[in-house]
This record gives sequence, structure tokens and C-alpha cells, in this order.
Amino acid sequence: MSGSSPEASASVFKKYESPKMLSLEELKAWIERLAARHEMGEQWLPAYGRVGDGAYIEVDDRMYHYVGIERGIENDRFSTPDLDALLERVFRSVTFELAFRYEARHRTKVPKDCRRVAFRLQTELLSKLSLAWAKRETERHEEILQKHPFDDFAGARASLCGTYRAQGKIQEEAWKMACEKYPPSNRINE
Repeated sequence: MSGSSPEASASVFKKYESPKMLSLEELKAWIERLAARHEMGEQWLPAYGRVGDGAYIEVDDRMYHYVGIERGIENDRFSTPDLDALLERVFRSVTFELAFRYEARHRTKVPKDCRRVAFRLQTELLSKLSLAWAKRETERHEEILQKHPFDDFAGARASLCGTYRAQGKIQEEAWKMACEKYPPSNRINE
């Protein structure tokens, strides 16, 4: 994915640093131009105005709102008066989707926690838009890894547990046997 430098993108943001809120149409045009400049397809962007399920953006007199709906229930709402903060939230979501889809398409047979590839790629994609966004996302990744370290054998362990269950083992026994073969990670691996 190519695009202009983070410095160039950051300088474009300055033209929208004003007390005036952008309209939904102005915001849509801005986001779509930024996505196109960095070859991030429109299919990954949120909708503009309320939709059934999925992410959408709405604007009122004082705030921009990034909203996520799943099965008809609002499960995410990010509200801010700051255009840069809204753009960061939008492109965090876009780059997350792109990074994990890339990882899934290029997965190897060697066991590896999918986040190793996806987190690195997401940060790389965000850095093309804004170095500050990429830095904050790296910090979020580090927080996640503190609580949930890389576990390269999670998939193999789950698959083996399923195999043991299919052979008639009870869940606890199947899990214990799978963990003996593929011990869970309890520390951050590089």
C-alpha cells in the first residue's frame, strides 16, 4: 500500500482545525479521499448516517460520532469534537480489518500467533496516515499483550482439544491433554 508521507497527511489535517464542524457529506468526502490516497478500499469504511449493522458516522452540532452496531445493538460509540480523533478511530478500524485479513490470507503452517503479523502491519499502515496514530496504536497493542501475551500454539491447542472431544473425551480432560502437548504461553514473546 502506497501513499504520501505521514508529514504530508498531517499537514492536510491542519486545514480542518477550526471551530466549525464538518457536515456528514464533507466528512465522507474527506475520509474517502484519505482512504483512496492510501489505497484502502471504500468497502472497509464506515457508512455515513445510521445503518442496520456495522459501523457508521453521524454528526451533530458539537460532536462527531463513530458508532458500531451488531445484531441491532449499539456496542461501540466514540464521540469527539476533534476531527483528528475521529479520523484516527475510523482508520484504526480500517487498518485493523486490512491487517487481519492480510494475515489470514498469508498464514503459514508454522504455528504463530496471528497478532504478530497483524499488529505489525496495522501499525505500519497507520504510520502512513499519521505517526502519532501509529504510536498510540503500538501502545494499545503493548497493553493488550501485557494482559494477553502472544501464544503461538493457541490454534494448535484448540484444534487438538477439538480432536480429543470428538474422540469422546470430556472438555476438561481434552483441554488438559491439549495443554500438555502445547502449553499456553504466560509471557510476552518478542
